[in-house]
Amino acid sequence: MNFTLLADDVLIYTIAYLSVPDILLLRQTCKLFNALTRLPIVWTNAHKLDILSNDYPFPLDDSDLEQRTRHAYRLASRWLADSALSPKSETTFTGSPVSEIKFVSGRQHKWLLTVSKVIWSVLMVWDIARGQKCSEWSPKGAIFTGVSLNDDAESEASLAVSFAYVYRSQKIILLRLDDAGTLHEIGSIDIDLRPVNLTGDVLALTDDTSVTLIHNWKTGEQTYLDTPPDHCIQIVLTPPTVLVVRARSIALYALPSSTPLSTHSFGWVDGASATTTSILIRSENDNPWASELNSLQLYALSSFPPTLISRISSRRGALRCPDIILGKRGTAVWIRPHDRALVSHWEEQENSCETLMTAVFPGSLNHTENVRVRDVCMNTLNNWTALDYDEDLGRIALGSGFGKITVVQL
Repeated sequence: MNFTLLADDVLIYTIAYLSVPDILLLRQTCKLFNALTRLPIVWTNAHKLDILSNDYPFPLDDSDLEQRTRHAYRLASRWLADSALSPKSETTFTGSPVSEIKFVSGRQHKWLLTVSKVIWSVLMVWDIARGQKCSEWSPKGAIFTGVSLNDDAESEASLAVSFAYVYRSQKIILLRLDDAGTLHEIGSIDIDLRPVNLTGDVLALTDDTSVTLIHNWKTGEQTYLDTPPDHCIQIVLTPPTVLVVRARSIALYALPSSTPLSTHSFGWVDGASATTTSILIRSENDNPWASELNSLQLYALSSFPPTLISRISSRRGALRCPDIILGKRGTAVWIRPHDRALVSHWEEQENSCETLMTAVFPGSLNHTENVRVRDVCMNTLNNWTALDYDEDLGRIALGSGFGKITVVQL
């Protein structure tokens, strides 16, 4: 049968049943299919049937639907394959020593933010594609105590920064990032707390001892939460629900109530990362004679106490960047420390370096019970100090104590 004789609408309907790679192969067969496979309706169908229905990660603000669909399909295929997950590309540039690194939401995924704390604290905005610094912002003579980027790319405030001068109390400045990569002050709050989360106009603030405050910086509405005295790791805001993750406990709140609906303790934790549906925990062990391995444990938050989904082994060791980052689709990244007990030259070559690790846990992307754990790249200098992860794009940012910045594209 000669398919080219069929009506265009019939062909478009038929193409909807093809996978993304098959659509691209069909494009190469003749001029008719070359034209048809470039129509927006073809990629609308492919995005709906191949990407959305499988809950593959994809960037919401990419206006090129074909590129968005092809990128999402390729990235998900790499996550789910049994082969190595070597970087598709790496972009490196150099600045001041990095203590924090963060991808900026939206804005065509163009910007990267770094924090340097050498003498005084400085915020730097980088153009990722060009590898160039666009601007910097610093209140002279002050030390940053907290930096939080807005989860809502359309919000007026792009980030909140808390800082303190010597012998003076803290304050918080709200900053807007413009399209040229320049930061502008748009508001301030005189309060002795640091920001942990900024979502829309709502700030989650803490003093890392006993105070946790949910504050709308525009309306002034606020709620102090009843929390135990403990180090705050993360706060997840999905109003009216608030999840507070601390070093020894997690608590779920429903605003405007200040009393937790439920609490749970995992014991001492070395690291934690939560989404709205799950939490990844790395346990803490103070016993120096304990095994060289500890564990990463993924729990579902659909009930309290949370339900254990998966557990994997993780090497113990000292890290300058102990962060673990969990994406909402169950992918995760962290840095594995170098081996503390090397016994041969071969092991020294293989295990004496920090390693960037990834995993895809059972969830909406990985429908099996198996956790796919893979190493991505190593750092022979063992000086990574900061880590961030953009699950939708499959990008990982790494900062070092020497000022080297690396953006890894999976």
